Amino acid sequence: MERITHLWNVNQFITKLNCSQSRNLQTFYIEKCKKFSHGIHLSSQNFGPSVMCIYCGSLWNTINYTVRISRGKPLSKSIKKIIHSMNNSEKRIPKVQRTLVKKCLKNKMNKLILKCSVCLKNTEISLNKPQKEKVQKITSENIQSSKKKKKKRIKDKTAGLNISGISSLDAKDVTKELKEKNEEMENIKNLITPNQKLKKLNIKRLKDIVNEPATSRKRRSLHNFLTELC
Repeated sequence: MERITHLWNVNQFITKLNCSQSRNLQTFYIEKCKKFSHGIHLSSQNFGPSVMCIYCGSLWNTINYTVRISRGKPLSKSIKKIIHSMNNSEKRIPKVQRTLVKKCLKNKMNKLILKCSVCLKNTEISLNKPQKEKVQKITSENIQSSKKKKKKRIKDKTAGLNISGISSLDAKDVTKELKEKNEEMENIKNLITPNQKLKKLNIKRLKDIVNEPATSRKRRSLHNFLTELC
């Protein structure tokens, strides 16, 4: 283990150097660390796929790489039934089905794919997909209670008039009086004005004068004609 830590420290020192051969030395020391790690579990913080390429050992912070996200596959109904039986039933499930469930659960997760610019190979990192929270359905009773009750509009029988001085009268009597007044006003409008009567009388006189014989026209003067019109 001491040898591995020493090689790792040397590798970290080389990353700080701006040398053309530093990348080759890094990959060499990381491969040596993997060879000496038989039976020893290396920490994922230093040797994990999120730190370096799992194929050539190039550190991600020292090379150019491309990133993309691969969408996970949803579980089928048959796999969901097997998972339900594994959790609830006491029966022994075959090994084939158990391995299939593990594979499907792994494929369900999204994957972060990092493509190394040195070896041109893809390193996959599985990501846990958060579950969507189920939205509680609002009952119809809650919806009805939340709605505001509409106020019924009450008609103003007095039409906005101030009837404080005639409080002794009933509202029905007041409305009747208002209706009678409105009817009287309409009747007055329909009546013929005195000017219109004069115009009709003048028209009748003209008709009588025109219809008179020609002998009578000779006797009349202009003054008499105008006086007759007036």
